[in-house]
Amino acid sequence: MKYKMIISDYDGTTAIGNKVPLDVVNAIKNYQNRGGKFVFCTGRAESSIIKVMEENDIVADAVISYQGSKVTVDNTPILKGGIDKETALSLIDDLRSFNKGIVAFFDDEIYYEGHDGVDSYVDFYKSLVKSTKVSNLKKFVEDSDYIYQKLVITKTPDEDVSEIESFINEKYSGKVIANSGGVRLMEFVSTNFTKYVASKRVAEYFGVPSDSVITVGDSTNDLTLLEFGFGIAVENATKRLKQTAKFIAPHVDKFPLKFIIDKVLAGEDFT
Repeated sequence: MKYKMIISDYDGTTAIGNKVPLDVVNAIKNYQNRGGKFVFCTGRAESSIIKVMEENDIVADAVISYQGSKVTVDNTPILKGGIDKETALSLIDDLRSFNKGIVAFFDDEIYYEGHDGVDSYVDFYKSLVKSTKVSNLKKFVEDSDYIYQKLVITKTPDEDVSEIESFINEKYSGKVIANSGGVRLMEFVSTNFTKYVASKRVAEYFGVPSDSVITVGDSTNDLTLLEFGFGIAVENATKRLKQTAKFIAPHVDKFPLKFIIDKVLAGEDFT
């Protein structure tokens, strides 16, 4: 088997919502039974993707969460990091200048101020992680010594946030990457803990060379993921991601992960 590891994004790639189609679940199990290593790589909090796995009877060989800020194997972290305090404080100031509410993630806990759009985002996570509303997020960060897995701002589906993305990526070049993992949010993660860095760490941990790894994604937060191994974008992926991919798999509604696994197990090339 040429490809001994598949690292897949979850939302918009493996499935939409928390229900994974049974055909996809069975394909993952079949791949693992044939000796392949399957890894989830998501922007979600670790507890969120673990809940999805439990509800769908999936046992990933490793879990990459927070866009690469945390990697666990058998519930044991093999990589963990994020945005340092000084950078987080500066980011908060800059994002406030754009009149944006901010959510900070630390070890499956979220901290936030009340703001239009933020409250509904937090409501989604309340059943998955501990959430704490603070009166002043900047002061909270100043008074703590946390390393934040990621910071998030919310937006409307049709809102153009390219100005924010460009500003942050230019000002914090080499420190922070701004990207959008969905139509309602923009995320900020450390350049030292990206999906690429995390994927490389997992492959090294299992002794799998990069040319034996397939990576799969759908959004701009998967750009660094597809830089590692043989990068595949699904048909519903962003234009920017598809331009960088080496192969385009079917739309998420047509079970692209099953399609990829079936080709791998059949020994077929991606052409």
